[in-house]
Amino acid sequence: MSHADLAVRLDTPILNPTRPVASNYMLKSIMAVLVSDVFKTACVAFIIAFLVTFIGKSSKQISRNLLRPIANSISHTFKIIQGTFSRMIDTMAQSKETEGIPLEFDGKDGWGVCTLESKMDLGRSSYVQYDFKLPDPDNTLPLTLGQKLMLCCLDSSDNVSKKSYYVFSPKKSRGFFSIVAPKNPPKPEEREAAKRRAKGEGDFSQVLSKELEVGDEIALQPGQNTLDYKGEYLPVTDMVYFAAGDGIVPVIDQVKSVLPAGSSSVKGVSVVWTNKEEKDFDVAIATLEDEYFKYSTKLAVSCIVDEEEGGTFDENEEVAEAVPDFNPGTMAVISGDKTFMKSAYLVLQGKGYPDNCLCFLPDE
Repeated sequence: MSHADLAVRLDTPILNPTRPVASNYMLKSIMAVLVSDVFKTACVAFIIAFLVTFIGKSSKQISRNLLRPIANSISHTFKIIQGTFSRMIDTMAQSKETEGIPLEFDGKDGWGVCTLESKMDLGRSSYVQYDFKLPDPDNTLPLTLGQKLMLCCLDSSDNVSKKSYYVFSPKKSRGFFSIVAPKNPPKPEEREAAKRRAKGEGDFSQVLSKELEVGDEIALQPGQNTLDYKGEYLPVTDMVYFAAGDGIVPVIDQVKSVLPAGSSSVKGVSVVWTNKEEKDFDVAIATLEDEYFKYSTKLAVSCIVDEEEGGTFDENEEVAEAVPDFNPGTMAVISGDKTFMKSAYLVLQGKGYPDNCLCFLPDE
């Protein structure tokens, strides 16, 4: 059974969302203040100053180390409060959103066009974010959850280069979209590269990294939909995402889709993300943190540095603890390269997950 035939689809509300009562200007202003970093910082600073003053008067024996966990706890609490108000503001904003204009794909094979607008390093990570401009400022990409986007252009030798990517930008972004790719993608073996050239095919990863310049136009079309649940346990009540490297990109899109109340049948979400180096969490750690503080009772996130990324997880206790055991109604999604997928599959198999409750999101 394909994802489109699910009795309860992950991207379709099980109940029609109720329209929030229109708020007045004062309520919006109050919420804006409460959710601001200035307000949070001021409150935390005041409480810590009060505690330092009070404790300093009552006992000079208490060290700063004792205050540190108190301060951390207060900061955590305020982040959750801030996340709650952010969630409320998101709900109000969504109720007022108007639909964009879906990009039309013309021609025999249904291609569209876009323009490379910018390149940006993602923190300290080994990945780059590429932003592409769509023809109309109101254009949106008509993609479903788990659907890739095919990009195509000619390389410097006029070979046709193609590759599919999961979109990194928010689903409803207008006028642009973003993808994530390695700064220095591995080059194919010379024998494989020669076979491609003989067929008139290039390597899009190398073109994107080394040749494509801001302002260049490339073609695009909707790609394969890789989210395909065949399990018999419906509705799906829990989601487990197991990702490595830039495999986190499609996971972000799905997490944002299933977390809001009334958006799906999902009641709990677990994200387990592994990287070989800690710096590569810069790709999406801020986004995951924002989502956690908005839905702290519904979302669990584990970021694990695994020096043998893509290898076996047999001896990694953190992974074993982070991946929950299977329960009927749980759907697991594995996202990463082929080597990682094999290892992740063995972990989930050991946790009791049936094959028909697993979905694979390949990054190749």
